[in-house]
Amino acid sequence: MINMNNKFVFKVVFAAILVICFASCDKDFDQIGSGIVGEDHFLFEKYTDATVIAYNHLTKPVQTNNLPVNQLGYVENPVFGNTTANFVGQLELPSASLSPTFGANIAIDSVYFTLPYFSHKDPNTATTSEGVVTYLLDSIKTVDGAKFNLSIYENGYYLNDFDPTTGFEQVQRFFNNQNSDFDMIKKGAATDGSSVVNGERLNNASAELNHWPQNDGFVIDKDEVVTNLTDDEGVVTRTRTTPGMRIKMNSAYFMKKIFNAPADKLANNAAFKDYFRGLYFKITNPEKTNLMQLNFAKGIITIYYKEDKTTVVDGVSTTTRVDKTYAINLQGNTVNLLSNSGNAPYLAAIPSEPNVTTGDSRLYLKGGEGAMAFIDLFGAQDTDGNGVSDELETLRASNWLINEANLTFYMDNTPDSPSSQIPKPLRPLRIYLYDADNNTVLYDYSTDVTTNTNAKFSRYTYGGIIDTVSDTNGRIKYKIRITNHIRNVIRKSADNVRLGLVVTEAIAETGNAALQTPFDLVSPVGFDELFRVKSIPVASVMNPLGVVLFGNNIPPSDTQNYANRLQLEIYYTKF
Repeated sequence: MINMNNKFVFKVVFAAILVICFASCDKDFDQIGSGIVGEDHFLFEKYTDATVIAYNHLTKPVQTNNLPVNQLGYVENPVFGNTTANFVGQLELPSASLSPTFGANIAIDSVYFTLPYFSHKDPNTATTSEGVVTYLLDSIKTVDGAKFNLSIYENGYYLNDFDPTTGFEQVQRFFNNQNSDFDMIKKGAATDGSSVVNGERLNNASAELNHWPQNDGFVIDKDEVVTNLTDDEGVVTRTRTTPGMRIKMNSAYFMKKIFNAPADKLANNAAFKDYFRGLYFKITNPEKTNLMQLNFAKGIITIYYKEDKTTVVDGVSTTTRVDKTYAINLQGNTVNLLSNSGNAPYLAAIPSEPNVTTGDSRLYLKGGEGAMAFIDLFGAQDTDGNGVSDELETLRASNWLINEANLTFYMDNTPDSPSSQIPKPLRPLRIYLYDADNNTVLYDYSTDVTTNTNAKFSRYTYGGIIDTVSDTNGRIKYKIRITNHIRNVIRKSADNVRLGLVVTEAIAETGNAALQTPFDLVSPVGFDELFRVKSIPVASVMNPLGVVLFGNNIPPSDTQNYANRLQLEIYYTKF
């Protein structure tokens, strides 16, 4: 049992420990609040008076070659307009297909191009006794019943690895607005199968996948791909594979292109890529939104054919017909060709000269050749001319312990706004905030190791994920935590960089894509220097969607939306 004297000693010791802990906090600044990810901030004071200037800028044409994921199809957006996504990709021969030795009397049975969709098994549906599995499709944006016409041609434009205009010293760049370059020299098939400019498309057969059209009136089918192969004895073998494209191709064309090819054209991939420059996928006559995001590197052309096989037994020759296959992979350089028809109100809402001093009332974010926002923190006034804003100098002198810092972006989905008409499937799942000065991630991103079974939602502490349920006022928001970034800026261990905001398709993808036309912005502090923007995050180029967010420049008189304005929220403790 503890007596009164012991209790007194215990209190003194405990108080001393607290003093030591608070003293050590000043030395271990980064660790305080690093585990705070909830919404309970009642122990902290809140500061929302920091200057935040957020403004729009069009990206214009962007680099789209060799993206990790490509788009194919059509998007119809009531705010941002319509986008048609075509694709070009090179072909490669696997090692087993190089320098082939074909038999005699070759006859092609069929040729198919296959490419799986992103999909996963439906956890709520069991596999049937017949082995049928129900799948859910990922990265598909479609309106029920929407269709388009799909045409596949031979690509006539050679995709260089390196740019000849730089003496082959720099990697070749292709941009989303180059569709006409490829379309005007595309090749199809003549009547006898010969390759000819603007000939008949290569997917000329009236084939259907699981009873759905795969050429004119193309339909994205979520069912398994069922294939029935019949051997010479009439035995049928049924195979089931994950959902995807399975398109029948022109057999006469591949007979001439492959089996009648000069031997040296199939000897190595350097020669083959120049001889057969790949495939061009073209979308026409779209009805409504019907778009696929695909990993074309998994595409395969499989030629099913028969040839004679002669065997000699005891001096007697016997010739039989045998089934063979020849594979060609869709690998190598690629280009995603994104043609946009932007709506006039959206384009008019983004001024040619960005509002760097006042910011905008709405922020327009759109992937591909679209729009982004820039954010400057802590104002531009610099009385002493030392390159640090007066507001930031005041915060640095406050001796605050920063527990958490957030930028919360509310979606403009008020009933009277055009952006409220954007359907839910066309709202981006995630936005991404980055260091636009250096085209790199923020410290909070790099230190967030949280994971999710769906990789799109990893780094969830850093945030940027759409939130449709947590706000008590029913607002849709995206919250991004920049606690460590603000700590480092205030304690002078990091620069107060300009921030960039874009939609993102893959949070783990942090590379950059070049802009066809770089643009200049004035510097955040002083407005006497130019800042050149040459690239944007590549994951934004991969995302076909768009969203309209509230910016900072909303006057108090706008009582309906003033509370939705963009603010920097800093939760802190005073020493």
